[in-house]
Amino acid sequence: MKIDLYTIHVFLLCLAGAFSIAWFVLWRTYPHVRGIMWWAFSVAVLTLGGIFVVRNYVQGGYAFLVIGHLLVAFGFTLMWVGARRFYGLDAPWLGVALINAVGCAALLAAGEHVVLLNLVYSVSAAVPFALVVRTLLPHVSSSLAARLAAAALVVAIVGEILRFLTVAAYASDTIPATLTRPVALFGVLAIAFGWTVCMFGFVLCLMERVRAELSALVAVDELTGLASRRHFQDRLVQERARAHRTGRPFCLLVLDFDGFKAINDAYGHAAGDLCLRRFGEIASARLRRSDLIARIGGDEFGIIMPETRLEEALHAAEGLREALRAQTVSWKDRQIVLAASIGVTEWNPARGQSIEDLVSDADRALYRAKEDGRDRVAAFPAALSLAP
Repeated sequence: MKIDLYTIHVFLLCLAGAFSIAWFVLWRTYPHVRGIMWWAFSVAVLTLGGIFVVRNYVQGGYAFLVIGHLLVAFGFTLMWVGARRFYGLDAPWLGVALINAVGCAALLAAGEHVVLLNLVYSVSAAVPFALVVRTLLPHVSSSLAARLAAAALVVAIVGEILRFLTVAAYASDTIPATLTRPVALFGVLAIAFGWTVCMFGFVLCLMERVRAELSALVAVDELTGLASRRHFQDRLVQERARAHRTGRPFCLLVLDFDGFKAINDAYGHAAGDLCLRRFGEIASARLRRSDLIARIGGDEFGIIMPETRLEEALHAAEGLREALRAQTVSWKDRQIVLAASIGVTEWNPARGQSIEDLVSDADRALYRAKEDGRDRVAAFPAALSLAP
């Protein structure tokens, strides 16, 4: 089958139309993700421009060609806007206006001069492609999708350069006419390939963003902003593996509020939620950055302290208990006093407890603190338990 520029442009028009539908659906599905709207507008404008370009092949007419390429150039600059907004940058409207104004003036000045027209076409596409690549560069080291999109646009830029050089060489009789056609087709195919793969790269960027958001929801407790139970369990497994490998112990703390049900009954669940958030603030301020604190139940919290001996963990727990006791929560002109019991245990390489054994030991220490009068710290084994 004979392939010509008309066939390629029709194929690209159909592809742009398909991407228009896909990006519109993605935009309506994830409206909170910045940039998607502009990518949807970009492919819509490119589709409209492609219609004018294809119509020029069918009916001819310089006006159709000019309008089509102006729309295509504008669509490429909107792709740049989408990339910047996706990564939290300001929309470059001044740059968009400048690029399109200069492109329009250059297109009109070129008239029907074939070489100048192709120069304008190539520059008006290559410049937005290069600007998108520049936007993606800070993220290519951490995002496979960004690397894919940037590399694809580099291929498209090379295609634009190759297309222009081929037209210029043909016009000046530098290369034989028999070589011009396949080289020009290769350049156009490189542009088509680069743009198409870039679109898929942007889709993957969106998937990475959504996956990161879902991971954050799984890892963070919505009420307190602390780690979730699932993240706590994963970290506990990781910390035990690290301690088993290095032979360095770590400590597990389990904390439970004293009289929390009475707070909910007397003041309401909104007051109880406020107390939980306040505890999260107090604990985050007192613990080390390497420590992990998570909400593992209604009013139950777990704390992992890496590379920490039992004595150190007990003193840290006592300091946390005292800090919590010293704070009050204001609720409708009432002051709610907070108190908690804390159980502490240590994973020791000599004992080699499993995760289940470690959690069970921490729960035993917590129960002992409750049985001994609450508002205190207890350990398992019990030799180093602290009383207030």
